[in-house]
Amino acid sequence: MTAASITIEPMQAKYNPQVGRLLVQGFGGKFQCLTNMNDGELALFFEKLLDHFPADPASQRMVARQDGEAIGTISIKWKSE
Repeated sequence: MTAASITIEPMQAKYNPQVGRLLVQGFGGKFQCLTNMNDGELALFFEKLLDHFPADPASQRMVARQDGEAIGTISIKWKSE
């Protein structure tokens, strides 16, 4: 059996739905105690929130992909000079 390779690339808007679901899997419990949204509603909220993030030269969101699916995400921030 051959394992599919994982690629890491900059975030693109087309990944927002997948990343929204990942955020619910990772952090849903922290948000669901504050709201009555179910997993699907919360994933849609994160998806729409990602649509409205302005471009920031001091941060970058990356997506790990395997077999065409987003399997991980990270947001990196640094001090701008």
